[in-house]
Amino acid sequence: MKLTTLAEPQLEFGTDTHICPRTGIEHLGVYDQRDKLRRTELRIGVVGR
Repeated sequence: MKLTTLAEPQLEFGTDTHICPRTGIEHLGVYDQRDKLRRTELRIGVVGR
């Protein structure tokens, strides 16, 4: 049996690519920040008694 180690994939973020999701978002921004259709507000709904 032959084992092969795969390289970590590069993930795309706002301004560049990085291996780590946490570091990428913190330093490079989220991917869709360059999307013209991105919403600028976040709507949250709450349901309760």
